[in-house]
Amino acid sequence: MRQARLAHLAAAVITLAILTMPDAAYAATASVSIKDFAFQPSATVIREGDTVTWTNLDGTAHTATSVGVWDTGSMPLGASRSVTFTAPGTYLYYCVFHSIMFGTVVVVPAGEALPAVAPTIAPALLRGPDARPLITVGTETAPTLAPRGERSAPTDAPGPSLFAGAVFIAGIAALAWRLALVSRVR
Repeated sequence: MRQARLAHLAAAVITLAILTMPDAAYAATASVSIKDFAFQPSATVIREGDTVTWTNLDGTAHTATSVGVWDTGSMPLGASRSVTFTAPGTYLYYCVFHSIMFGTVVVVPAGEALPAVAPTIAPALLRGPDARPLITVGTETAPTLAPRGERSAPTDAPGPSLFAGAVFIAGIAALAWRLALVSRVR
């Protein structure tokens, strides 16, 4: 009986430790579906260090491309590609094959709160140097408003692997406790 109480107490302590970990200790993933020749949602807001995953649900190939920053490459039906954003800023992207498809990823600094509603940026309002449009159909001009300067270095903060390891250990402790209870019943 005493051994079962200790196992139960250990599982409770590990669970409490996991639940009290700060949210910023591990990154999140946002999903964008490519469907009906559109990025859905068209604007995604994430924190620095988070990942965006694009999944193609259309019957034709698409890309998510931000010139000079990232390019998912061609994604056939059912394919997914991910990009991790390490620097705050506004990243505009488009589909190389379909110039009517564009989207935005807004990356806020890791310590800031996310806005309740993702911003909308009308393509007509996106202007580059000399007031030239950043999105132009039928040209090589790409919709990119990436931050200039150095990319931030990865932090030494614990990542998803630490969280996954803690969950695994908590699960093993709970299983051991349950097996100890079952073996005593027989």
